Amino acid sequence: MPFVGLDRPFVGHVTPPVRPFVPKKRPLVRIAGQYGLTLVELIITLVVAAILLTLAAPNLTSFLKRDRLATQANDLLADLALARSEAIKRAATVVVCKSDDPMATPPTCNTTDSVPWTAGRLIWADTNGDGTIQSSEVLRIRQGLDGKNNALYGENGATGTANEVRFSGMGMANPPDTTSQLVFCDGRGPSEALAVVIGRTGRARVTEKGKDLDGNPLDAADCS
Repeated sequence: MPFVGLDRPFVGHVTPPVRPFVPKKRPLVRIAGQYGLTLVELIITLVVAAILLTLAAPNLTSFLKRDRLATQANDLLADLALARSEAIKRAATVVVCKSDDPMATPPTCNTTDSVPWTAGRLIWADTNGDGTIQSSEVLRIRQGLDGKNNALYGENGATGTANEVRFSGMGMANPPDTTSQLVFCDGRGPSEALAVVIGRTGRARVTEKGKDLDGNPLDAADCS
């Protein structure tokens, strides 16, 4: 017997106790002398649902991108807070730096200004003051950013964050007389970017969407 029956159901005999699951002429649910949805009505319902899902898809994609960027910014805030607290606890310099391969043994920091922080980063304590990472000095490893077009950019220059952020044993960001930032960007451009600002005292915060450390709009240079 066919699964979609005209007069005879998929389960039953001459006088069936169970009607077809998707009948052609007699709907499943009885309303005012008839039975619920016909096959044609069911198809129309599915078409309308597909149209609504198509309209909602762009908004869902945008929401996921915003959520991913916010999560990555909060992860960096957590790393900076850890580095600062460990620097104070150890009375030693603690560094947050970018790394091409944070899982290497031992890992190394990338010191090329033009390379973004996208591939990963390290938090390590320079306990012996030699400026070189030892495996025993690594406090946390953060792997690369999720998202096809997500990237993290630092500021170039002697006081910038192109390669690292340092905290002294007093918890101050080095150098202590400047305020710097790191910017998270994705394919939507600087208007949707998030900046993580490191203040003079070493405290970090996330700015309003699309704004830099001074409250001015981010531009294309901040996302490249």
